[in-house]
Amino acid sequence: MLELIFVLLVIIFLILSIQDFRHRQVSGYLVLILILLFGGFSFYMGSDYGSYLNLLFVNFILLLFVTFMVLFYFYVLRKYSIKEITRLIGKGDVLFIFTLLFIFSPENFILFNIISYIVSLLYFAAIRFSTNEKEIQIPLAGIMSVLLIPMVILSWYYHVDWFKNEYFYTLLY
Repeated sequence: MLELIFVLLVIIFLILSIQDFRHRQVSGYLVLILILLFGGFSFYMGSDYGSYLNLLFVNFILLLFVTFMVLFYFYVLRKYSIKEITRLIGKGDVLFIFTLLFIFSPENFILFNIISYIVSLLYFAAIRFSTNEKEIQIPLAGIMSVLLIPMVILSWYYHVDWFKNEYFYTLLY
């Protein structure tokens, strides 16, 4: 049963990445399925429900903080209207980032987001220097999906729980 969940996750991440890279949009239904799978999977793995909900709340506060900072940057510093901001930041990207709340511990959530944003900026730079396009849309959910595929495979093969912190710490030190 567990193998089926991992295969399903990889398939969903592949579909989401293809959707985002090709059409610059992702299916809300697939994102909802991811939320249900990750939420159910964390409970299935035997997480302590109280600590799981506490960590979920911390991730949510971190997401609100990042969202506030992005909105502050665009609205106050760059003087963009709300309509322009919603054009720049896709609803699918926001939904997908919301999905990450259920996957990672707060430390891993921050680390994965930083890595994803760096990869997204590198993607932007590569597209910017290789084409003459003036307005480039970054497929953030697609890039995050691509990054999550090897993580799901590692989770299955090495029995890694991303809601705990020991794996990234082991990689870093």
